[in-house]
Amino acid sequence: MAPTRERSKLWNYFEKLNYSLVKCTTCQKEIKTPNPTRRTKIMRAHILNVHGISLDDETVTLPDDLKQYYSELPAYKAKCNNCGKAVSFLTNIENLRVHLRRHSIKIQSRDETVIMTPRRKRSKIWNYFEKLKPTLIKCTTCKKEIKVSHPKYRTTIMRVHLLKKHGISLDDDTHTLPDNLKQYYSELPGYKAKCNNCSKIMSFLTNKGYLRKHLKKHSTNILSQDE
Repeated sequence: MAPTRERSKLWNYFEKLNYSLVKCTTCQKEIKTPNPTRRTKIMRAHILNVHGISLDDETVTLPDDLKQYYSELPAYKAKCNNCGKAVSFLTNIENLRVHLRRHSIKIQSRDETVIMTPRRKRSKIWNYFEKLKPTLIKCTTCKKEIKVSHPKYRTTIMRVHLLKKHGISLDDDTHTLPDNLKQYYSELPGYKAKCNNCSKIMSFLTNKGYLRKHLKKHSTNILSQDE
């Protein structure tokens, strides 16, 4: 006797009426499925979107060749390990592969070597923000959406928001007192530095150039880090 295929848990919520019609046993709605190959996806989408039900069913899970790039979430979603974006794979797993191309990540196949360009270490600041668009971010602490005029100013704007609104300053090597200024200043919390000459406290959160300008008042010349 040939082994029978295990029946999907989905059929606990649906009744098959005919070749292209199923009925949800929860709300009694009849749903057309013109293409049998898409029936399961249509059924999953219905119980998730209408009834908030997601099934722990191995037939729709994060593929093995994508597990190093995503963290699987409930409701058929996966969080990108590169940018933190949550991407749905309920109706199309290809959405995950398309998203990775934005990070210059190429996946050949499950049986081939994965090619991935080296990526910069993700800043701790992204633990507090979600990227909505290239020029729009959302603070996950207060849920405020913040417009960014240009991507190169994004990190500075994020740091200012965290410090001014939430009193959070991050211990992050990407924004510290430059090495060639450490003999003239003592670094303080909150992206501030105390002048060793006059004890004035200055912020370098938005512009480190202020520290150099201040030293000119003391007739202090600073050699660049390469000199």
